[in-house]
Amino acid sequence: PPPPLCLPSTNRSYPLLRAIHELGFNKPTPIQGTAVPLGLAGKDVCGSAVTGSGKTAAFGLPILERLLYRSRRVAITRVLILLPTRELAAQCHDMMRKVSTCLPALTTCNWRRRATAC
Repeated sequence: PPPPLCLPSTNRSYPLLRAIHELGFNKPTPIQGTAVPLGLAGKDVCGSAVTGSGKTAAFGLPILERLLYRSRRVAITRVLILLPTRELAAQCHDMMRKVSTCLPALTTCNWRRRATAC
């Protein structure tokens, strides 16, 4: 199948491309089309979009892509996502777990669980 459009297919990890394809991401939303390339380039992104527009994927996909190429020899916190409500934290956590299903194990935690391996 053709690679999803959320990430450029060149020089991107196959496991992440596979995961987003399996989730049905075929065409980026406006916030994803703008934020994903900037995030992949290591730029800071500040965006605003309506509910259900794919903001979690817009910031989460670049995070996961960049984590794949970090050394795992030292156990340190590499990413901290702070969200204003438990409900939003749960939604974000669930989305990031779904997207990271095809990736090497990542350790996550959220407000309702102790640290778990994805």
